[in-house]
Amino acid sequence: MDARLGAGHDNNGGWMDQIRIGLIGAGFMGRAHAIAYREVGAVFDLPAPPVLELIAEVDDRAAKAAARKLGFRRSTDD
Repeated sequence: MDARLGAGHDNNGGWMDQIRIGLIGAGFMGRAHAIAYREVGAVFDLPAPPVLELIAEVDDRAAKAAARKLGFRRSTDD
């Protein structure tokens, strides 16, 4: 058995083809994390590329604006 099972594996033991990121909040730290997730491949050798999947914000308008600005596929409000 692979000692790294879990790192880069999906729930069925296969390899993940992407790492989907969900983020709560688009304030200073949310923006900093979104930028870091986009650039993480330049620093670390990942088993799959990160994908900015979903960002949550206080209201729908702010969530949609943050998704557009930061490159997330989807958005949601509280």
